[in-house]
Amino acid sequence: MSLRLVAIHKSFNGHEVLRGVSVDIERGEFFTFLGPSGSGKTTLLRIIAGLEEPDSGAVIIDGVDVTRVPPHMRGVSMVFQNYALWPHMTVFDNIAYGLRVREVPEAEVRRRVAEVLELVRLRGLENRYPAQLSGGQQQRVALARALVVQPRILLLDEPLSNLDTRLRIDMREELRRLLKDLGVTTVYVTHDQEEAFYLSDRIGILLNGKLVQVGRPYEVVKRPASLEVALFLGKCNVLEGVVESVSGDKVVIEVSGVTLRGVAVGEPPVVQGARVVAVFRPHSVEVRRGVSSAAEPNTFIGRVVATHYLGSVVEAEVETPLGRWRIHLPPRSGDAALEERIAIRIPEDELLVYGMR
Repeated sequence: MSLRLVAIHKSFNGHEVLRGVSVDIERGEFFTFLGPSGSGKTTLLRIIAGLEEPDSGAVIIDGVDVTRVPPHMRGVSMVFQNYALWPHMTVFDNIAYGLRVREVPEAEVRRRVAEVLELVRLRGLENRYPAQLSGGQQQRVALARALVVQPRILLLDEPLSNLDTRLRIDMREELRRLLKDLGVTTVYVTHDQEEAFYLSDRIGILLNGKLVQVGRPYEVVKRPASLEVALFLGKCNVLEGVVESVSGDKVVIEVSGVTLRGVAVGEPPVVQGARVVAVFRPHSVEVRRGVSSAAEPNTFIGRVVATHYLGSVVEAEVETPLGRWRIHLPPRSGDAALEERIAIRIPEDELLVYGMR
């Protein structure tokens, strides 16, 4: 089923939590609202579920306005962050709860619970209680309980956040497979960027209650719509300068007497003579070792002053003519020696230039 949010506003005690959120989510799509704590993600999910009412705006499911429709009549299921399992009920009874509330015949309850137990790979555990289950098993019980009622839309509120790292990775792979096989429209909220990028067809960036960008994961990472989004999405090296020239989205800027070439992104527009902020990510540069001079555009000689092993990469702090940068060394290149001089090239399409507001 499709979902449309139209200009959703919500305040608590005079504090505006959601500020005009509008988005269209397609049938069968896995859509994630990604944002930091306090950005309004869970409140938005509760409004879709009918557990909160917006101050203004509309929730539309398959063309029908359900803004004032009770939760149990929306055809929506929600998996909560803490799973909300009944501790005194068995796995079977937890999963069957929603069906029994709806007065589904017991034979049908047993058939559908058996099917969903098989689906989430919990067959044989139906007589256990939540306290006898691992965190991953509890998460699957909560998911099964949401799926057994055959929802039109599935809502997931950071369901993997309570799991340890290894289990979280395993469960997100299983979740992606399961929901794609079922084809159910899914709305997910998380603050975990890697999780959002892995699971989602599209992502909506929610900052301070405002939906500031919507796109496919690659699009959002490659071209953040604003400096605010770019900084939220991870480590950046930040430079301030002045625009020398603009040609389409290609821009030449001057930073501390040095000329750099990049691409203009987002709003406000980048115009000649304007002050701008340019950013690039540690992994986006090209690094050459054993080089003592640099003649290519956007290339600088830097001195390694610190290194940090991050597991998959070595991050180096490098002193350059434009300040200290963090850059990632190429895989299998080995650790860089302190005081080593290296050449760093910033590809033009990786230097993102934003106008100052």
